[in-house]
Amino acid sequence: MIGQYRIITLCGSTRFKDAFMEAQKRLTLEGNIVISVGLFGHSGDDEVWTEGTKAMLDDMHKRKIDLADEIYVINVDGYIGESTRSEIAYAEETGKKVRYLEEPETVEKEPEETEPQAEAQVSVANTVTQVEAETSKEDAEVQDEMPASAEDAETQNEEQPVKDTKSVPDNLSEVDVNTIKIKLGKSHRKESDWDTIKTILSSHSVMTIAPANEDPEVPTVEGILYEDGAFVVFTNRDDCDRHIRHINRVDGKPDREFEVRSVAFDEAVAIADQYGKDLYVDFQPEENCICLVYQAESHTLQAVLLQNVEEI
Repeated sequence: MIGQYRIITLCGSTRFKDAFMEAQKRLTLEGNIVISVGLFGHSGDDEVWTEGTKAMLDDMHKRKIDLADEIYVINVDGYIGESTRSEIAYAEETGKKVRYLEEPETVEKEPEETEPQAEAQVSVANTVTQVEAETSKEDAEVQDEMPASAEDAETQNEEQPVKDTKSVPDNLSEVDVNTIKIKLGKSHRKESDWDTIKTILSSHSVMTIAPANEDPEVPTVEGILYEDGAFVVFTNRDDCDRHIRHINRVDGKPDREFEVRSVAFDEAVAIADQYGKDLYVDFQPEENCICLVYQAESHTLQAVLLQNVEEI
């Protein structure tokens, strides 16, 4: 405390910018000194994703916790990501009180034996460590090898029948996307959590991106973004737009325009199986980001934690 004022550090995903601002105002009016985040990387502050900045901000936030009497977790709809979990653990280790915007679900405290534990390594540019995995798809026959280049893929596409696009299912709603993210944010996922994720994805379309004008630096195969040896799709437009900004920043082409198209999730899985390549869902090249991966070799849907991520 400083004088009569308790010091509270806010923690949580920066996608909840409005909730951060509301909590900061309310806690301040209650007579507290409130320390918040300096940048909202998931809400448009792209400076966060420049080299070295994210690591610096993560360390800085731990120092903000050092200054505080307690932390206040902004867990909208119960969502707590891996970075926030590490901050909660740090606060508890250093004897800080932990309060929540929403009390954590009691299912988080159920015995771990209800959660199937599959430990394995998943690799994309040697930067991905698997958190856990669950079977998601029945065995499917892998028909063809991935073409060696985007040009080969284009030739192969011409030889294949045109797919029926008349019955493309709807894109995921905001509620669907939030439900998936909440399930992924849990420290222990039960089989029912995976069933929910699979049901939502299988009945909807996901999004993928491609340059408005053909660009060899950003290849697509079967109309799906093909990046760093894997297919990439997104559940929501915000993650699409963030990835577009990232690609343009890395390639030094800030004005390059992209098209966003919908593809049934099951169709994207079938294409991944056909070429024997993994399918990443909501992949973002950032530290401590959890995303879904459909692994073609094992036909499983997995949750992976991205660590030591390199710029692509």
